[in-house]
Amino acid sequence: MIKRLALGAAMTLAVATASSAQEAPARAPAAATEDLTPYTAPQRLVTLPDGRRMNIFCTGTGAPTVILEGGWTTSTLWWRNIQPELARTTTACSYDRAGYAFSDAGPMPRTASAIADDLAALLKAGAIPGPYVIVAHSLGGLDTRLFVDRNRTSVAGVVLIDPSAPDQDILMAAASPSYGNQWTGFLAMVDACNKGVIAGTLTPDMPASRPCIDPPSKRYPDAINAVHRTEQLRPGYQATAGSEIASVPASSREIASSRRNWGALPLIVLTAANSNADPDLKPEDVAALDKVWWGLHEDAAKLSTIGIHRMVPDSSHFIPKDKPEVVLDAVREVVAQVRASKATR
Repeated sequence: MIKRLALGAAMTLAVATASSAQEAPARAPAAATEDLTPYTAPQRLVTLPDGRRMNIFCTGTGAPTVILEGGWTTSTLWWRNIQPELARTTTACSYDRAGYAFSDAGPMPRTASAIADDLAALLKAGAIPGPYVIVAHSLGGLDTRLFVDRNRTSVAGVVLIDPSAPDQDILMAAASPSYGNQWTGFLAMVDACNKGVIAGTLTPDMPASRPCIDPPSKRYPDAINAVHRTEQLRPGYQATAGSEIASVPASSREIASSRRNWGALPLIVLTAANSNADPDLKPEDVAALDKVWWGLHEDAAKLSTIGIHRMVPDSSHFIPKDKPEVVLDAVREVVAQVRASKATR
């Protein structure tokens, strides 16, 4: 089974899907002094023009405003090691995409365009001031590209963390048919799981629920596990998770039709050195996948005339967990560029 999901199957808690081997590298349990209370309830619910409510969590002060965009199925909790550090020197906001955690579900399908439009509506309705530095991990890289295309004047910088890329499913399957078969099988299991939970035929105690329901995590207190379990049993969550991952081909087409050069926009793209590591694949398959993955990120860096592409050694796809200091350094670098640019105007 796939051990690393290029689309970012970084579940909010245990990072578990079809097998326990997919879990992110072990971390120590949350320290007794770490206050996770803010993540057990909505931090700030903002009502959009269509009546839906979305949850956003902003901390710190100053400009630019850093917007944290997570990967597949993640919530504000995903950024708990990153946001407090950023908030020491600027405003940092994480949010729950429609259908996840405390945000109402949105209209289907959940393509990159729908997600980018939601973020724009959330920032406007919530009166979250720009300019924005968008920091996106994994699947969040797709809607971020559309958001920047559509809101270029308000976006001052971007950091893409092992981001998903248009047509990656096709290109990576072509590079490694074995990976393609794994991916097809994973999609089928997720779809069956989503539908089973929605229909009430799958419960958390059933092994078949693993692709879409996390087991309780020993890393977090009972209150966090309870909130997450409630979230994952909601039909809106399951429909959203299934739609986001199934919509990658449609999202790729949306990005292709929208693509434009971002000019001299501060941009850093981070690629995890071990993103494609998988003992179930032959070394030559992993090497072929690495070549495609690196090339896709090279292409992403070229969206800006000053884009930078960096390898992150000794990291899995989950760079914010494995190497949070690398993410923080990249964001601070872009924020400094934005401030220096404003100072010289």
